[in-house]
Amino acid sequence: FVGIELNGFRCKKLARRVDRRELTNVLLIKGNARVVVPRYFVGATFERIYILFPDPWPKERHAFHRLLSIEFLGVLADRLKPGG
Repeated sequence: FVGIELNGFRCKKLARRVDRRELTNVLLIKGNARVVVPRYFVGATFERIYILFPDPWPKERHAFHRLLSIEFLGVLADRLKPGG
């Protein structure tokens, strides 16, 4: 499992939960998914992609904050395994 989180506090909270449960199959990355995914994951890497609470920016002037865009959805589609 790979978790990518932009907020440092949430990332630390997730890391504590992973440690407490002694999970060994979790990779947490603090960063912007729009940068992390295309840079560090190549080819069909993921079986599933979940995006939780992606866009709390309803105004058009905040569009640059939004995670989902046509371009990023294309990147995600490229990273999905066939049938993913």
